Amino acid sequence: MAITKPSPTDKVCIGTPSIAEAMAFFENLTQYYNQETDASLKSAAAFSGLAANKHFIGNAAGDGAEWAVPYKAGYFTRDMSTASGTQAISGLGFKPSLIIFFGASDGSGAGQASFGYAAGAVQNAIFYRLSDKTWTLRENVCAEYDTNGTDIYTGKVNSYDTDGFTIGWTKYASKVGNAYTNWIAFR
Repeated sequence: MAITKPSPTDKVCIGTPSIAEAMAFFENLTQYYNQETDASLKSAAAFSGLAANKHFIGNAAGDGAEWAVPYKAGYFTRDMSTASGTQAISGLGFKPSLIIFFGASDGSGAGQASFGYAAGAVQNAIFYRLSDKTWTLRENVCAEYDTNGTDIYTGKVNSYDTDGFTIGWTKYASKVGNAYTNWIAFR
């Protein structure tokens, strides 16, 4: 049976149709719109390179859409004996809008943990301070490694870049050791 687009002039729309004619009309209507929807989805998928585990989301430029994985995960290490400075993380393939951080440290600060996030201008971290064995919330940083309230190393996302992000690190007193930080970034 050929599927055609129903029109207002179809026999079923004029006069009183039989039950069979009405059912045939609605079956044709359903098949036509299902076919149109399937064709649209298939052509969009073929055109955009549909792949498993990808989502149809807005592109980085904000002027179109694309099939892409909306997140990326990784890790970095920071030598906390170095002075304050920046650290660029790249290779994400997109500009992140939310980054979640979780890490730990070694050396004189072994056993410290930090969990935080950065979402635009809002950044917060919760960290474990060794000296008094407490969890503390710190605003305006995404990571903090604190030995005793004096020897501290904090990180804050300075910029969300087209292919990653840049963290600004600040060293207080004589902090040493390495910070091992994992991250998950979302578009």
